[in-house]
Amino acid sequence: MGAKDLEPEKSTNISLGVSWEPTRDARITLDAYRIEIKDRIVKSEIIRDTGSSTAVRDTLQSLGINDLYSAQYNMNGVDTRTEGVDLVSELHKDYGRFGKVRWSALYSYNHTTLRDIKQNGTVNGLLGSDYVIFGHQAQTDLTEGSPRDKLILGSNWRLGDFITDLQLTRYGKYTYAIGGNMQAARTSGINVKRHLVIVYSIAGLLAGLAGVVASARAATGQAGMGMSYELDAIAAAVIGGTSLVGGVGRISGTVIGALILGVMASGFTFVGVDAYVQDIIKGVIIVVAVVIDQYRSKRLLKR
Repeated sequence: MGAKDLEPEKSTNISLGVSWEPTRDARITLDAYRIEIKDRIVKSEIIRDTGSSTAVRDTLQSLGINDLYSAQYNMNGVDTRTEGVDLVSELHKDYGRFGKVRWSALYSYNHTTLRDIKQNGTVNGLLGSDYVIFGHQAQTDLTEGSPRDKLILGSNWRLGDFITDLQLTRYGKYTYAIGGNMQAARTSGINVKRHLVIVYSIAGLLAGLAGVVASARAATGQAGMGMSYELDAIAAAVIGGTSLVGGVGRISGTVIGALILGVMASGFTFVGVDAYVQDIIKGVIIVVAVVIDQYRSKRLLKR
């Protein structure tokens, strides 16, 4: 199936750091780094037959494996680059008979990109040259599965022989992480259920506000007033660059998408295009956006 003995990963680490002590009890450090890993060990896609093909099943049977129809293995599959910065501040305070406390704050940001995806000739021979053994979901897990930025607040209190440590960690971009890979976000320590409740609550609040604005604009309120508005919302999001696969998108892009869609709708109404035809056009826009998104994903897979 194309599996090979794993080779050691090769990494190159370039870093630069500065430290500043404004007072005897305070210190601030800033570190920037770039880590390049060649032949990074990752897990392959699940290799299985597609359509009416039985190539994978026949290969497994030729190896004496008759009760399995797919395969997956670890491999030296990708080259990656991780860039980031760490900002750390510490403050030492002596409170006399109440003990000594070391206050600390850490902000960390890092971003991982894929530089190369290795091809597997054996798998391509079985499933075709377009098959990518390290697919879109696996790439998202690696590059977007963990939040890019993190804030840690901590304190260390020492009183005689007693020591107490307190620490609070806050990850950024929870929604991106959950959209990219929910399981990886959960493993990173994100309370997925609570964050989803917050996200959907905010979405419901904004939808209610939009309903009030729409009713005020029309000077009336009807139960079916917002029919097909979800199509407008999806179209605005995909026009603004949001990926329907998850993990990619910006609020600013969605706002621009909504403005473009609004201008188009006003233009269609002005020239007398039927409302049903407008819905068809919006559907076509969504389909085209999805096709473009898939095309970009495939290009990334082949890089």
